[in-house]
Amino acid sequence: MKNKYSTSSLAKCVALSLGLFITAFSPLAQAATGTWLNTGSDWNTNANWSASPYPGSAGGDNATLAAVATAVNPNLDVNIQIATLNIDNSQADYNITTATSSVFTIDTSIITTGGGTTNIAPRIVFSSSSARTINNGTTVLNLNGGISLNATGPLLTLTNSTPVVVSSVNTTNGTGATTDVLSIQGTGSMTVTGSIASGSGFAVVKLESSTTPYTGTLRLEGSNAFSATTVWRGGTLEIANNGALGGQNITLGSSAVSTQASLFTTGAFSTPANIAFNAGANSSYTVGGSQTTGTSIYSGTVNLANIGAANNGLNLTSASGGTVSFTNVISSSAGNTNQFIKKVGNGVVKLSGVNTYSGGTFINAGTLEANTAVSGTNSATGTGSITVGATLGGTGQIRPTVLGSTQQFVSVSSGGHLAPGVVAGTPGAGIGTLTLDSGGSTAANILSMASGSDFLFALGAAGTFLIPGASDLLVISNSAVDDVAFNGNAINFLGTGAAGVYRLFDGLATSTEAADTWQGLVLGGASGREITSGLTVTNLGAGLTGTLFVGDGVSFGAQAGDIYVAVVPEPSTVIMGIFCSGIAASFYFRRKKA
Repeated sequence: MKNKYSTSSLAKCVALSLGLFITAFSPLAQAATGTWLNTGSDWNTNANWSASPYPGSAGGDNATLAAVATAVNPNLDVNIQIATLNIDNSQADYNITTATSSVFTIDTSIITTGGGTTNIAPRIVFSSSSARTINNGTTVLNLNGGISLNATGPLLTLTNSTPVVVSSVNTTNGTGATTDVLSIQGTGSMTVTGSIASGSGFAVVKLESSTTPYTGTLRLEGSNAFSATTVWRGGTLEIANNGALGGQNITLGSSAVSTQASLFTTGAFSTPANIAFNAGANSSYTVGGSQTTGTSIYSGTVNLANIGAANNGLNLTSASGGTVSFTNVISSSAGNTNQFIKKVGNGVVKLSGVNTYSGGTFINAGTLEANTAVSGTNSATGTGSITVGATLGGTGQIRPTVLGSTQQFVSVSSGGHLAPGVVAGTPGAGIGTLTLDSGGSTAANILSMASGSDFLFALGAAGTFLIPGASDLLVISNSAVDDVAFNGNAINFLGTGAAGVYRLFDGLATSTEAADTWQGLVLGGASGREITSGLTVTNLGAGLTGTLFVGDGVSFGAQAGDIYVAVVPEPSTVIMGIFCSGIAASFYFRRKKA
C-alpha cells in the first residue's frame, strides 16, 4: 500500500512543529521582565535594561526600577505599553519624565515601595477592564500627567497608605455606553488636583465608590462636570471647592452591605448638593468639614428618610477651630425616631434651616448652634428631643414637640453646657438670644438640667433692673409652670462681667414663685427675691461678684418671673444692699412719676 504522506510533507510538518516550539519558548517571544540598569536615561534604549528588548517594546512586559543609591531617571520619548510598573524608592527617589507628551499605557498596576517620592510625568493610561491597581505603600506618588481609564466600567483599586496625587482623571466606558462612571474601591487614598471628565465626550459623568466597600479617602480639588448623582457607598469623600461635585447631588451608603460613608469639606466655601442616603445594615454616615479655620456651608437639603434602626443616625461634624453650617431643611420620614442627628467633632456646627427630622438630636462633642429664625413652629433641631452632652447654643429657635403621645424634651447631661449666643461659649464672640418653644405643653421639665451641667452666658454693656444691660438670654416661650428644672447649676459668665444688672432667663410673667417657669429654685434674702439655691454664679471676672434674683415686676426686675443677675465689685455684702436699695428706689419713683 502506498504511503499517502510524502517524505517532503513529513519534513515540512517536522520543521513547522520545531519552529512553533522554538517560538513558544524563545525569550524573545515572551513578555519581557526588565530591570532598569541605571546607566542611561532613555527608556527605549535596550542597553539601559537587564533584558532586551526594553519593556514596552511588546505588549505584556513588566518593568522594574530597583533600589539604587542615586537614581538615573528614565525619560520616555515614545509611547509604550507594559503590564506592570514596579518601583523601589528605598534608597533614592525616581522621576519618570517625558519631553514629547508620550503616553505610558499600563495594563494592570503601578506598585511602589520603600517610601520616598516618585514623580511620573507622562499620562498613565490603564487599559485593562478588570484589574487596575495603584499601590504606592508609604511612597509619595505624583502622577503629574494624570490618568485615563480606557476600558468598559472604569474600576480603580487603591491599596496605598500614602495618598497618590493625580493631576486629572479621564474615563471611557466603551462602545454603547451613555454615561462615564468612575468607580473607586480598595483601602488606599487618592487626591485629584484637577478635574474628572469623560474621555468619551459623554454628557453624563458619574462618580461612585464600589459595591465592595471602599474604606480609603478620595479628595477632589478640581471643579468637575458631574451631571449624575454621586453614589458614595463607603469611604471618605473630601471636596475642596464648590464645584467638586459638579453642582449635583450625592447619595451616601450602600443598601447591600454595611459601610462607613463620609462627606467632608476641606475649606471655607458653599456646596449646593442635596444629600440622601442608602440604608445598609449597621452602616454609619458622617457629613461635615475637616477644615480647622473658616466656615463651610451645605446649602442643599439633607434627607434622612432611608436611615433605618440599625444605622446609628447621621453624624454632623466639624474639626476643632472650624465651623460647618447647614442652611437648608434636614428632614426625615414622619415620626421616625431612628432618623436622628448626632453632633460629633470638637468644632462648631450651625443649623439654620426649618428642620423637620423627628429622631432627636444628640450633642456629643463640640458645639451645636441652633440658628433657625424665631417664628411660628420653626425648629433648628426638628421635632424630637435634644440630649446635650457637650454645648448647645445659638440665636434661633428649638421646639421639641409631642411624638405620638410622648412630649419631647431638652436634657443637659452632667458636663454639658447650655449657652445662648453667637459661637456659644466663646468670650466676646457676640451677645444673642436662644429661644426654647415648649409648644404650650403642660408637661413639667421641657428643659432639664442635670447636676454638673451649667450655663455659659456672656455679658455686655451694663444696665439696671429697670433697663437691663446687654447679655445672652434664654427665652422659654409658650411656657408653663415648672417648664425648666434647675439642679444646683452654675452660670459661667466667661469673665465678661461689669457692674450692673442683666436679664438672663425669660419665662412666665408671674411674681408668684409657685406659678413661675422655674423648678428647683429657693428664694430668700432681704428682698425675698434672691435665689439662694438651685443656681449659682461663677467667673464674672476679677473683683466682681453677683447675686441672682427672680423679677417681681416692681423693684427686682421690670419683667416679673424673669431671672436677673446684679453684678457688683467685691466685697459685696454692704454694697449689694445699697446698690439694690438705690435701684429699687429709682424704679419706684420713676414708676410713681409715670
